Amino acid sequence: MAKYLFDAGNYSLALNAIEPLISSESSIIASTAALRVASIQLQLGQHDKALSTLTVDAEDGFSGLIYNLKGDVYLDLGNSDEAKKYYGLAIENITENSFTDEQLAMFTEQAEQKIYNTVQIPALRRNVTGTLSSGNKYLGAPTDFLWSYSLAVVDSAGDYHYLLNKDVNFVREAYPSASSQGLPKHYAYFDDDSFLLGPTPDGAYTMELHYGYYPESIVTAGTTWLGDEFDSALLNGALIEAIRFMKGEPDLVQFYERLYVQSLKLLKTLGDGKLREDTYRSGQFRMKVE
Repeated sequence: MAKYLFDAGNYSLALNAIEPLISSESSIIASTAALRVASIQLQLGQHDKALSTLTVDAEDGFSGLIYNLKGDVYLDLGNSDEAKKYYGLAIENITENSFTDEQLAMFTEQAEQKIYNTVQIPALRRNVTGTLSSGNKYLGAPTDFLWSYSLAVVDSAGDYHYLLNKDVNFVREAYPSASSQGLPKHYAYFDDDSFLLGPTPDGAYTMELHYGYYPESIVTAGTTWLGDEFDSALLNGALIEAIRFMKGEPDLVQFYERLYVQSLKLLKTLGDGKLREDTYRSGQFRMKVE
């Protein structure tokens, strides 16, 4: 009943249904209920009540989850120091009690991959320049390429000509013959290693690619922009992978997925606000943001 009410957005009624379970003689039920209640209180903006709820004596295996939720509460309050403190305790507790180092690395890398493929992060951009080959309609992509912000060809006068991003079928139909050459106007993602240009370059033009890249994993780098600035998204994402690996309860997976989605929304808001002015995507011209 509490789950139905929560999913329907009736948070107050959901609280009334689940709060009595915190007093259950079963420590597992009581700990699970405390997590659910504190999560609802966080949704309602009842930060003090959420922190009070999370002072319960947790069943073994729940401490890391409680520390993590405390971190979310403090993050929502804007207290990044306390948030990082409890996220650190959560990681320490979970790593000591549940998984091998190899498994933790796998969960972390899986979470990173999902985040980087979901949100365009402004801090993770690079510019590269190169030279197109006359008569060659393919252009190699960087090994760390994730997506493009813009691709430009520089003519002999030094003027930039920004190519429109289209799909492969469009480029092939618009320029069916490789002998149809000129200054490229369109490009498409051909495969993981290259772009398809149209028309085929008729000269050795200079090109400039502005793109988002896959950074080195925090597992090997030790510190990353994502780990420093949005550790809540990374931690919640890794927890989801860990719980799924353990074949945990669906309710628990959904609980952390909600926290994960909230973190991604904050990250996406940051990205959208900084990307709108300078990208060529899906064939759209840049529009200046006033």
